[in-house]
Amino acid sequence: MPIRTANLVKGDKPGEVITELPFADKKRWHLVNIEWAQSGKRSAGKAAGGAIAGTIVAGPLGGIAGAAVGGRRKDTSKAYVYLVGEDGVEHKLHIHCDQRQYVMISAMLGN
Repeated sequence: MPIRTANLVKGDKPGEVITELPFADKKRWHLVNIEWAQSGKRSAGKAAGGAIAGTIVAGPLGGIAGAAVGGRRKDTSKAYVYLVGEDGVEHKLHIHCDQRQYVMISAMLGN
């Protein structure tokens, strides 16, 4: 079952992170690596709907603005976070994050 919300907090030692999951105990890990896969998608249907609505409300210029707003890019980037537990077993987390969040997690690496 996928976890929808969790916190990853910087620990006291270099490379140490603490996971905070709903209804679970906090757990300490060693962050060993993070990889980021940037991706996004645009909705052609929303762009067309925005263009039609913009044209009806404000004429041709409104159609251009409506298409731009309706077709905004949805960030679907993800990161793969590699953690090693106290038992020495490596775990790979797949999380959805934007570039700003990726940079924040990368700063926790103990390099």
